[in-house]
Amino acid sequence: MFNVWAMLGLWVLTVAPLPEAAQRQADSYLDGLHPDQPALYALLADVAAWDAGDDAGAVVPDWEQIRDHPKTHRGQALLIEGVDAGRRRRIALVRPQPPWGDAVTEWGVVVTLGEAGGTATTGSNGSDGDAEPVADALPVVVWFFDPDDAVGASVEGRRVRLVGRFLGWWDDEDAHGYSQRYPVVVAKSAVVVERAGSGSAVVGWPVVGLAAFVLVALWLWWRLGRMWSGQGVVARQRGARESSRRETREEDEERDDIDLPDDAASALDALDRRDRTE
Repeated sequence: MFNVWAMLGLWVLTVAPLPEAAQRQADSYLDGLHPDQPALYALLADVAAWDAGDDAGAVVPDWEQIRDHPKTHRGQALLIEGVDAGRRRRIALVRPQPPWGDAVTEWGVVVTLGEAGGTATTGSNGSDGDAEPVADALPVVVWFFDPDDAVGASVEGRRVRLVGRFLGWWDDEDAHGYSQRYPVVVAKSAVVVERAGSGSAVVGWPVVGLAAFVLVALWLWWRLGRMWSGQGVVARQRGARESSRRETREEDEERDDIDLPDDAASALDALDRRDRTE
């Protein structure tokens, strides 16, 4: 039974491959052209059904291989982590309709390639072309399925992580007017893993948890101290009352031991004299 549930959980959390019909439509993408092509809508329809955290089937991209052989990786689920370029814009679609609405939200995410660089062909549609070095920092264009414009603001410098399907390459101009080739990924959401300029995780949960534990422990110690102190006061008060009752009983017993005259007036005078002598 355990193995069955484990396999079921793995199936639920894994990003499934594209259905055959969607894959055929995705394969129709023409690299270099604007991404608003029929292939885009196959990926938008697919990511629309994703839930947050669906990343078990995603792979870390080898951008050199993807640039060399884009057709092979078309529709592949990629796990991308990089720096938010601070670029957000809404792009109207040629085919506005449910469930994706009339526009997508575009972000730019810069990934660092480091030693994963090298050379890659740049011919469109995956054809052979002149080899050129893959830059150490690669800007990735992310188009979010965002019919309600709810993805949120893009904040330059923060580190983000997302899972998206590779659509293809897009030849476009950069901010300085130079022609560049960008990989385009279709996604549904992104998570912030590090604030801009923080150099650490967004929320230091271990530190927060430790601080909360210390505060709770101090509060419990204070409450127990008050309880123990209150019990001590009650015990002292109870002891004082018992002592007072004992003294009263002893006085009453002493008075009962006195031989008083039978005459009431004489008895009162005797008790009065006794009290004055004490």
